[in-house]
Amino acid sequence: MEEIKKLNAAVLSLFVASVSLVNLFVLPRDSTLTASISTFKIQSIIENRLWTEHPMQILHTFMNRGARVQGVGSEANGLTFPGRLELRYGAENVDRLNPPIDLRASLRSEDRQALEEFVLKASYRSVLPCPHDRDQVCDFAVGWNRERTRERDIQMLVIRLSDKLYLITDDSIIRFQ
Repeated sequence: MEEIKKLNAAVLSLFVASVSLVNLFVLPRDSTLTASISTFKIQSIIENRLWTEHPMQILHTFMNRGARVQGVGSEANGLTFPGRLELRYGAENVDRLNPPIDLRASLRSEDRQALEEFVLKASYRSVLPCPHDRDQVCDFAVGWNRERTRERDIQMLVIRLSDKLYLITDDSIIRFQ
């Protein structure tokens, strides 16, 4: 009987260690960042959007598997997480041929202002290496028409709005020719 207890304890210990190692080193994770937040009041954090969330986590949470993502780009001139997008949405739904759509020169000032306001009020933001220069960091915003949350076959676009601001949004927010 004592030997069975020892064997059960050993098996349980091995199982816990295995699950811990897989969780730490194999499964992809994105974390929220709460460093340098000026308050710990939850309502203030929410109202002022004082946290950051990795774009992949937002897309994974709010977009169905059939989503298509345009303007992801290659390793040299695109997002730093195209493989993660392909894992979630399939390689056929992730546009790695075209870099983020650069609207810096083509937006009218009122359209730029409206999009910047949209980014501030209706997006989740994070800081990641810039697609155009990995040695710099850029602000990434993920915002979409909330009525389209989890919509089947939604078209998402990766847009460059300014030198250091990128927006991942759906095609009802941005229409272009």
